[in-house]
Amino acid sequence: MKKKFLILIVFSLFTSKAVISQDFTNALEYLEYIDQKQQLIAQDMWTYISTSAHSNSDKRIQNKKSQLLQTISTAKTDVSRMPAFNGSTSLRDSMVDYLNFSTKLLNGDLTEIEVLEFNAKKSYAAMITYLDKVKLVNQKFSDHGNRLTHEYEKFAALNNIQLNPTSSQLAAKMQLANIVNDYYNSVYLICFKGFIAENFINQAINDNDTTALKQWTDSLITAVDEGNIAIKTISAYNGDMSLKFACQKSLNNFKLEADTYLPKIANYFKAQNNLNIAKANYNSKPQNQVTQNDVDVFNKAVNDYNNAIEIYNEYSQKLSKHQQDNSKQWNDASDKFLDQNIPK
Repeated sequence: MKKKFLILIVFSLFTSKAVISQDFTNALEYLEYIDQKQQLIAQDMWTYISTSAHSNSDKRIQNKKSQLLQTISTAKTDVSRMPAFNGSTSLRDSMVDYLNFSTKLLNGDLTEIEVLEFNAKKSYAAMITYLDKVKLVNQKFSDHGNRLTHEYEKFAALNNIQLNPTSSQLAAKMQLANIVNDYYNSVYLICFKGFIAENFINQAINDNDTTALKQWTDSLITAVDEGNIAIKTISAYNGDMSLKFACQKSLNNFKLEADTYLPKIANYFKAQNNLNIAKANYNSKPQNQVTQNDVDVFNKAVNDYNNAIEIYNEYSQKLSKHQQDNSKQWNDASDKFLDQNIPK
């Protein structure tokens, strides 16, 4: 089951015309020069976000991240060289601080997020930790962006510049991406509990751990029951019901596993255990003390076990294919949903 992307917020603070000259004695051009650097960063940030959402190539995503970091580094060098304006370096220094923060966050918090994303696939609690970290990073970007916006507005007010910020195309795309991401996460988490239970069920089967198999089968049933309640509260996204339907289909598939496939597999382990008990009991007695009932019990355990093996082989194969098909239908539906609703 895929969890594809995270959203980072970057503000396009002041939409301006292209800067031709660099007359830093002119307040408007001083402001526009800094804004031009921010526009370049916003563009590369969006390219990174969009690639993360639409591409399954980790190498391509990392290349876009490297490109973004290089753009930030270049902007920091250029802005750092700007002189003070009327003796004040407040706007320049605020931009440099913002760029330093962005670099630190991309190299630090974002790297931590990438590790958390990998571990998030292992448990529901780990997934929540990952998503909470993403929210925290988003909030950090938002807070620093707001502080820089304040410096823009302060500089403009001091120099009698009328700011008319407009919602840029990039800002609109980022806002829409965040909305889509929030909707996706709300549906994703409903199904995720079932996929996690599946992983532990498969591990229990491989380990011949009947206690864990029972525990995680019960967890799968709980995930289905809770999921069917939760999914009813999810509406369509702009008329698009595909992700909700995909989740409902996965929940139905989990229920089929729990009701049909897993009991057959559990019966095999039960038959295996009964055979071991009957065999131990049979072998523990001297031959002259073995009763016909002992023989009948042992033979029945052998027959039950042989029958259970055939059923186990049949249903373990069915279970494996069923899980693969279920995972594929979810991944295909989520890929299509994100591709159609995340701007490019």
